[in-house]
Amino acid sequence: MSRKNFFLLLEMDFNNIPEDENEIKNKIKRKRAEWSKLRNHPGRSTEAKANLELVSAIEAVMLDPDQRLEEAEAAREMKKREALEKEREAFSAVDKIVRVLSARGWVYESEVADLVKIFHLSESQVKSRISLPVKAASSKQNQRREITVDTSKAKKIAELCENIGVNSAHPGGVPSLYDFLQVSPTSSLDTLLETADEKYKELSKKRRDAKSEYETKLQSYCKSIFQRERKEYDLALIQLRLESLKETIQIATSSSTLDDVVFEQIVKEGMSLGVTQEEVTSFITGYCAQNHITVGSNNNTKKQKKLKQCGHCGLVNGEHDKYCSRCANELEVTCPSCKSIVPSTAHVCGSCGFEVGDLYKWNQIIREANYHLSVDEVEIAERLYHLVLSRWPDNVEVKKKLMEVQRKQKEQENKIATIMSFVENKRFYAARSELLRMKRTIEQSVTLKSIEEVCRDHILSAESLLKRARNLQDENQAAQYYMKAMEIAADCKEANDMIAKWPPESPKSLQITPRAAEIHLKWQPSESPGTIHYRVLRKKGSEILHSTDGEIIQENMQSSFVDNHAEGGTAYFYGVFAVRGQTVSEKGMVQGPFVRRPEVEDVTIHQDNSVIELNWIPPKGATSVEVWRKEGAVPTKRQDGTKLKGVTLDGVKDDTVTFGKTYGFRIVVRYGTEEAPTFSEGVSLQSKAIRLPKVVSDFTIKREDNGVFVKIPEMNDEVHIYYANQAFTYKKGETCPIDKLPQLGDKVILSEKKTAFVKMNLRKPLYFIPVSFNEEVAVFGEMKVSKDHPEVSNIFHKVEQNSLIVQWIWPDKIKRVIVAYRKDAFPVSHDDPQATKIQIEKGSYELLDGYKISSREQDYYFTIFTVYEEGDDLIYSNGEQYLCLNTKPVEISYEINTSSFFKKKVRISLSTDTAVTLPGLVLVKKALSPPTSKTDGKEIYRIPGNEEMYRTKQIDIPSEHFEKNMYARLFFINDKEAPKVRLQPKGGKEVLRLW
Repeated sequence: MSRKNFFLLLEMDFNNIPEDENEIKNKIKRKRAEWSKLRNHPGRSTEAKANLELVSAIEAVMLDPDQRLEEAEAAREMKKREALEKEREAFSAVDKIVRVLSARGWVYESEVADLVKIFHLSESQVKSRISLPVKAASSKQNQRREITVDTSKAKKIAELCENIGVNSAHPGGVPSLYDFLQVSPTSSLDTLLETADEKYKELSKKRRDAKSEYETKLQSYCKSIFQRERKEYDLALIQLRLESLKETIQIATSSSTLDDVVFEQIVKEGMSLGVTQEEVTSFITGYCAQNHITVGSNNNTKKQKKLKQCGHCGLVNGEHDKYCSRCANELEVTCPSCKSIVPSTAHVCGSCGFEVGDLYKWNQIIREANYHLSVDEVEIAERLYHLVLSRWPDNVEVKKKLMEVQRKQKEQENKIATIMSFVENKRFYAARSELLRMKRTIEQSVTLKSIEEVCRDHILSAESLLKRARNLQDENQAAQYYMKAMEIAADCKEANDMIAKWPPESPKSLQITPRAAEIHLKWQPSESPGTIHYRVLRKKGSEILHSTDGEIIQENMQSSFVDNHAEGGTAYFYGVFAVRGQTVSEKGMVQGPFVRRPEVEDVTIHQDNSVIELNWIPPKGATSVEVWRKEGAVPTKRQDGTKLKGVTLDGVKDDTVTFGKTYGFRIVVRYGTEEAPTFSEGVSLQSKAIRLPKVVSDFTIKREDNGVFVKIPEMNDEVHIYYANQAFTYKKGETCPIDKLPQLGDKVILSEKKTAFVKMNLRKPLYFIPVSFNEEVAVFGEMKVSKDHPEVSNIFHKVEQNSLIVQWIWPDKIKRVIVAYRKDAFPVSHDDPQATKIQIEKGSYELLDGYKISSREQDYYFTIFTVYEEGDDLIYSNGEQYLCLNTKPVEISYEINTSSFFKKKVRISLSTDTAVTLPGLVLVKKALSPPTSKTDGKEIYRIPGNEEMYRTKQIDIPSEHFEKNMYARLFFINDKEAPKVRLQPKGGKEVLRLW
């Protein structure tokens, strides 16, 4: 009988079968009411619901006299089997104890008597399980005393776990808080509390029922026990797991003595429960000491085998095992910090203090991240790898994986760029094929989902037109539909195959104008209907014969082209063909040859009193360069003046000038061979042989709190200092016309003492270059760079017992920081008068494991400034900001409203349920789909921050940003505002459409 027996289920006497149907009905009614009350019980709901489903079957069997008799007989048989099973279980338990007692070679009569009493068996039944002699023992008996470890709380926790179906991963049974949180018993306190907090957040979102009540009680135990009583709780778990040994010990010590061989056998039994050799030995000896039992000849103190316990599941393994035979985890681990070999049961490394107990958790996260990476869920993998590095910063494997993440991200970016190119060129079938290969990526990307929708819509529209075309007998009418399909999806194969019967006409009136820097092409469009692209070809030395005869340098819908990559001095032929879909016009417009003769570029003049040096960059294809000089005027053409000697491809030094005179120069590029040369028009310039200012070879720059101090030496010539965020290209001693100095960038205003202080953002390197000059020329000095001051990184916080602990990674060679914080805004300097400030040395930080303050119900705006010594001065960095959010974030929703009454108008409507200081926002637009980040589109408008907003605010957008199929989205100017304010569009993507 596979179902439950109804007599046993109703708890009715099957030996005294009732005949009264009313009595049976009343029994069924009471049981149904009992089961109904248990339908929401966390541990018994499944059983109760199953029993309620049997009520109809129970009534059918129990109210039928013949079936009732058969059911009673089946119940008797079932009870007999249960009794036999119980007897077998008792025999199994007896055999287990006898196996331990038999280790000495005999069993005492007092031990037999104890077995009879404990397992409710007869003496003959017990003796039938013993194959060794039974001897009389001393009648001396001790009153047994229990070991005084309080296990009440651990028992209560085990019951709660069993009520919600949490089983123990430990071989000794006894479900625990570690099983409830699904963490390793070796986990660090931080990991246990973090996991408990995550469980709390999970429970807070659940519907309240009996199961969640049990889970909430267990979660509250986690906080109190792990913070204050973890050691006592772990001892209680050991005690509970060893409870089953008590009967064996009681029987084995009935004669007040525990033999060595029996002692060793009990130790083995205890270790099979996942308890260490030392813990079992301590338990047995403690029990014996409390009950005045002699343990053999104290040989238990002899050297025992060094066995290995698994730190994850608790099983004790052999001395030479490397992996746990139960869960396959390593029994010894290598400390990631100092490379020491540490037992897997250790919480921290004894050599360096690294929390090796968390390795199982981090390795599990790494495996999870590896899986996500293997299925191209790159963003999830990246987040998990960074989570591991936040606590395990030297993990080489994870750093390598992050490099793979970056490679895959680059691959995805390239694929997305390819897809976007297909979409822009209306190649929706090709875009769809690429998207099918990125199915998992699409699930995580709003942009790709939008593109997928666009492709599907265009392909469906094209397929609809194809269907119409197939049903038409008139070829001209069918062609119109095929061309419309191609206008929607340019790579529609069927439409292209059909349209190939009618090639487009070629473009008209091709005009080509060669210039020094580029060659311009312009033509009149093809008169053929449909979407026409134009293929521009270029070929060296000979005429273009067909549409693929040459290099394709452009193919789009434009009717002009500028070729600025043609090699100078080379003869090119150009051809333009019309393309409709994949069909090219039979003829094209072809002209040539044309030669581009570009000039030299970036000409510079360097003067050294009686020497004028000219330098330039020669164009590609140049065979040589000529320089013509004329006194008092600029040469008007080649051969006007004196041809200089010693001219190279990139410069010349003229040492034949006279001091104080003015000279004009023309630089001409020669192309072709000696036999058939051609020349460019030439670049002209003028210079005067004059006295050069003295070069500044030494000046001082020094970073301070919020800027840079500059000082130059006393000089007869006037000196300016220029600065920029990028390196200057000018070399020391190089000259420059005075009128070009303003193009260098920002200028430092020097005082009479030749010093200055420049206020600026010091987050990036700053480059300074001195320029000395007179009335006619300027000369550059030696450039210097003020490097960025290192900042702390990876700032994060945690809360422990009403304390807020802030931690970070220290940069190399920094031993001191200033921590400043406010509740309303980030401190702007290390001595911000409105901020609370404290100086922290690296040694005290490491001793206290961070910076700790009392946590209050407020937000904390931290700025951490690094400090280092430069000579006798202390230098402070710009500071790294970190927002610790303790208050509930404010939600701001928005939508984009458009109107076309008289003229197009777009307005952003912001709304919130409470008053809020509006953060700085930026509006970004993008074609086809809403942008996913500030960089995923074009910035078109900024909303300044620090403005009070109550409930609603409306902002009009300038009309020049309106374009069809364009979407826009708001983002924070400063991403650090994101935790404090939630920015959410009202509804789907349609509320983000600009037009």
